[in-house]
Amino acid sequence: MDAASISAIRFTAGYLRYEEGVLGPAVRRSIRQFSTSEFGGQLLRAPVRIPPGVHPTRQWVARVAAVRVGLFDGHPALLAIVVIAAADGGHLLRVTLTEEAGRWLVAGIGP
Repeated sequence: MDAASISAIRFTAGYLRYEEGVLGPAVRRSIRQFSTSEFGGQLLRAPVRIPPGVHPTRQWVARVAAVRVGLFDGHPALLAIVVIAAADGGHLLRVTLTEEAGRWLVAGIGP
């Protein structure tokens, strides 16, 4: 597995827990280690708040389906499509990675 796919998987694993309202040390470490400081900082400064009584569906990373070359803020980037599995189905998550200091880091998610 290539370095970009590994970063995408490790970031997404922490991000899914973050989306469930979990923000413990392992989740923070995953976000900080596998995302750019700007993007990771944005996430950690605005944690998800789950209303009382709401129980998010547990999700997990199934695999990286594709990695393509693209642009992010005018710079070369990789776009990874991560397959997310859940008890009630699943979905795809687009993860944008940029290279910093020889490492592929997540710079954004979404469409």
